[in-house]
Amino acid sequence: MSPPGSKNRASPTSKRGSRRKTKLPIGKSGCGWLDVARTVEVEVAASLPEGSRLPTEAALAQQLGVNRYALRRAIAALVRKGILRAVPHVGCFVAARRLKIGMGADMPAVDGLVQSGMQVANTLVSQRACTPPVPIARRLGVAQRTVVIELVHRTTTNGNAFSQVTTWLPADRFDRIGMLIAASGSVGAALAQMGVGKTRCKAVNILTRPANPDEAAVLELQARARVLVIDSLSVDATGEPTHLSQCIVDAERVELAIEL
Repeated sequence: MSPPGSKNRASPTSKRGSRRKTKLPIGKSGCGWLDVARTVEVEVAASLPEGSRLPTEAALAQQLGVNRYALRRAIAALVRKGILRAVPHVGCFVAARRLKIGMGADMPAVDGLVQSGMQVANTLVSQRACTPPVPIARRLGVAQRTVVIELVHRTTTNGNAFSQVTTWLPADRFDRIGMLIAASGSVGAALAQMGVGKTRCKAVNILTRPANPDEAAVLELQARARVLVIDSLSVDATGEPTHLSQCIVDAERVELAIEL
């Protein structure tokens, strides 16, 4: 029994023990940050158009009934996964959807964008006659002093920047190619109009690297984001190179499907 007048107090040990058994609510139904991440991905990100800005952290935590610590970890995980895109001092946005690029002998990467309800637009940005860089001349099988036509296209999907494509063609053979591509929107269609039969992709080089400042600006990427660089060499029925295309895309946005 306790001495008269004394109060029943739990011992320090029992207090510590009770703390260990206490569970802090960290989300709906006691869910952890992984459950919060699934909720944000399925109920929030999937319901918003790409590029949409998410509510503030405080507003989203209140909307979902989760605490801000769990939400912060969930959002960080979804950014790493590519579902969300964080812009420092601005906010968090729904990232552009991952798209599939089909490739094969009859389908160079620049022609192999597989649409899934996407609105795809190609814009001819520039056209010029120039002498090619050594690697380009070597792959086209021409001397470096040979003049080539250099065409730069940019592609958008649903109004969002997707890729930049640079194509080089021998000028002595394809002097009118720029005008024809501008009219048809396709290198293959333009070559057909110039009497070149069906072309095929003979060789592809693929690498990843950090985007340079110009590429980051064009593709609306954060500084030093990684890009996928796809070089495709196409030849005609006789095996003579017709053009070399270099497609640069956000490495987080694409999936390559290669048919052999």
